[in-house]
Amino acid sequence: MPFPSVADRRRVPEVDVPRRLAANGSPRIWHWTAVAVVSGIILIVGATLSVLSVAVTAPVPGIAALEKAPIAVGVDKGIEFVLGCWLLIGSRGLATWSVSLGTFAIFACVAAYRAAGGAESCGCFGPVHVNPWYTASFDVSAAVVLLACYRAAKTQQPRRLPTWRWATFVAVCLMAVGPGTWFMTRHARGKPGDDGLPVANGVTILEPQTWIGRPFPLDRYIDIGGELANGRCVVVLYRSDCDHCRRAIPRYEAVAASWKDRAGVPMVALIEMSPYAPPGRGLIGANSRAMVGKLSDSREWFAQTPVAILLEDGKVVRAVEGEDAESPDHLLASASLRR
Repeated sequence: MPFPSVADRRRVPEVDVPRRLAANGSPRIWHWTAVAVVSGIILIVGATLSVLSVAVTAPVPGIAALEKAPIAVGVDKGIEFVLGCWLLIGSRGLATWSVSLGTFAIFACVAAYRAAGGAESCGCFGPVHVNPWYTASFDVSAAVVLLACYRAAKTQQPRRLPTWRWATFVAVCLMAVGPGTWFMTRHARGKPGDDGLPVANGVTILEPQTWIGRPFPLDRYIDIGGELANGRCVVVLYRSDCDHCRRAIPRYEAVAASWKDRAGVPMVALIEMSPYAPPGRGLIGANSRAMVGKLSDSREWFAQTPVAILLEDGKVVRAVEGEDAESPDHLLASASLRR
């Protein structure tokens, strides 16, 4: 074996600088670690609050789909919880970076969509209302920081975690996701009250899609309910503090005005839900041609407002809610009615 020359002995050995910096704690590694820890905590807190809100509070707009698909929502919150735990246990290789970036990109899109639609809360934290523009800004910021940390995540070797830490992670996830999904499924719809309307934690949940083909269950709670029992009628339930309702009410008033002198067309009844607007600050115009009424405030009601219902002789023929009810066309198209 030949002896190394003087030049070989003086040659500086090549070192993988990025990997050495990553191992020694480069600034971007610390940024990536900080984002991972903060994001994990936020995901766990948000998922926990969303599940607990089913039991300790009234339903909130951010989980409005809860009464329709509680299992799907439970699984969704379970995924949030698992991802949060994964970020906290310390396994932060490129795979974790990719999942985190994709998650925050999706969250940012959903929050921006809700904000553009006029939602008052993102719904990410259950009963805690947070402006969706704030959550969208946070999600975008987290995604930008993650992009800046790409090289650090790529060069960082995933740590080999102790067996006890993985076992704890799996146990916590199983104990949280399974019971959480069962809990949301059990409590989401509530128990039927004396009038057949589901009640959860003292809140009456309105599910208009389940009323189709049945007598209108709210006539006894509406001050003009007796006038809705005969003939055809379009009933719109709204709240004065609902952005979707602010856009919908003028459209239904226009329909009422166009139908006022026509025979064989339904009446239009605009029914306000509590809390009522102060005098002079309601959504109904002074010269409205629609019937105006109020849903009793003797109960606390929950619905995806606005809710538009087509009645024929007191029976529900069709019902739409939320964004689908903003335009009368969604309700009237199936009933062969023209504006």
